[in-house]
Amino acid sequence: MEGLIMKTGKIHYFKDHGNSCVITDPRPPRYWYNYLWSEQGYCTQVSQIGHGRSYYINTKADMCMINNQDAKYIYLRDDDTNTYWNIGEGPLNEAIDDFTCEHSIGYSVVQSQKNGIHASWKLFVPHQGYNEVWVVKVKNSTNRVKNISLFSAVSFELEGFKYPRYYEMYRSCETMFDSDLNGVYCQSKHPFAPHARYNGYISCSETVHAYDGDLGEFLGPLGSITKLDSIPAPLFQRPDVVIKGRDCTNSTTTLSNLGGVLQNKLSLAPGEEKELYFVMGVSETLKEAVQTADKYFDKNRLEESLLETQVHYKSKYKSLSVNTPDDKLNIIMNEWVKKQIDFLHSRQERSSG
Repeated sequence: MEGLIMKTGKIHYFKDHGNSCVITDPRPPRYWYNYLWSEQGYCTQVSQIGHGRSYYINTKADMCMINNQDAKYIYLRDDDTNTYWNIGEGPLNEAIDDFTCEHSIGYSVVQSQKNGIHASWKLFVPHQGYNEVWVVKVKNSTNRVKNISLFSAVSFELEGFKYPRYYEMYRSCETMFDSDLNGVYCQSKHPFAPHARYNGYISCSETVHAYDGDLGEFLGPLGSITKLDSIPAPLFQRPDVVIKGRDCTNSTTTLSNLGGVLQNKLSLAPGEEKELYFVMGVSETLKEAVQTADKYFDKNRLEESLLETQVHYKSKYKSLSVNTPDDKLNIIMNEWVKKQIDFLHSRQERSSG
């Protein structure tokens, strides 16, 4: 590992001169989140298992909470054995090996292994835009072919502004699959929306085998996305489609259970690795969502954007630094406190806009 490595405890350590915190246990005492955001007001939380809320705040402080109950998950399933798991262990809570989560200044990446399959999930928010980007890698480390289903699942809430209660947001939304987007688009036609960016989407760079825009079809009759006074993970712990070895149903919906689930089927030869790109975000139009997704489906442009984002934020934080005899204090003050202040300042500017 490059740079300074600072061991701080049994379940995490810092590396890369403090720019990254590596968590080695998927079950810390509480969720450990990284906050990633753009200059336009798009923000996502990423926990050590990869889930978390995503939202957009415009310059007038109008909120659009994109996903209900922090639902943002990747599921993997070996279709030959019906073995299923998450890269970050939750919410299925199936045992995994060699887990790490790296929270860095400009990105987070969760990785693990199970039954000879190594998988990683990197998330970042370009410093310009209204979206987040996921890079998912799946590698077959066995000596036989592996047939894997990969499910990317998000919920769509699109709430955050005041309106007459008979106009609940879900009554004004519908989900659809669009072939140009290669993903699920959730369109809002709410008459009281304060701006036009109350439309959510999830898109994939690779062929989508099947999809669900109705989370009820994905989760099954015992699944729920109601606002319960509980942590979000249990709502997605046992999706019928995943655990029963089924494919997504190509459903769409209006009025309830709004979400986007994309199923990709991967046939991996021994030693083969495949890389998939996902874009999740908000847009004013379907056309804008398609254009945004196409941009990040180009590997070179994606990697340039990730590098630009890291340079953008690191350059903001390097102008002033402290040097004390305590390396732990130096790391916190020179990296993470600055990031926290930058985030709070960004929120305050929008709240006063």
